[in-house]
Amino acid sequence: MNDKIKKLENIYAAKNRFSNFGNVITGLKCEGFRGVNASIDFDFPITAIVGKNGSGKSTIAQLCLCGFRYRDNQNKPYDASDYFSIGSFFIKSYMDPAPYTDVAFARYRYAVSESEVGITQLSLWSELDDDILYSKENTIRRVHKDWGGYKNRPSRKTIYFGMGFFVPHHERGKRIYLDPRQCGHKEEVMI
Repeated sequence: MNDKIKKLENIYAAKNRFSNFGNVITGLKCEGFRGVNASIDFDFPITAIVGKNGSGKSTIAQLCLCGFRYRDNQNKPYDASDYFSIGSFFIKSYMDPAPYTDVAFARYRYAVSESEVGITQLSLWSELDDDILYSKENTIRRVHKDWGGYKNRPSRKTIYFGMGFFVPHHERGKRIYLDPRQCGHKEEVMI
């Protein structure tokens, strides 16, 4: 059993993060998105974000998705339909007239290989003295009316499973805002 634990510890060690998992996000600092101002270190390969409804869990997940770009075919140019951007989730509308402030930004820290120039940091949870995480940063922020920093995002295919259609049973009733035609329900929607 100890051999299996040691093997898992080695796979998840900060110094092996890039070689085992690629350019994953190791940290996110965001300000000005739907009232969420947060600084998160993703020191473990799997992170659970827990909180009450409206506390910003989905906002953080959506911002993480915006931290990558992806090109389906390496021979074609980047296409906005292949990846997520701030406009994929943060849209000004009647229900959400100000999804971000004028000074909103998302600063990402990504795992990189030792050969890349970047930031060197010790792992926060490892007991190994040589468990060093190599990373680099990129910031997406408003530049005039557009968002800048997209070109510096690393490439990674991302998928978003939104939780908007899965309202907990105890929250059903007069607080349901879903359109039953979109989610296949026959019940009436109460507003």
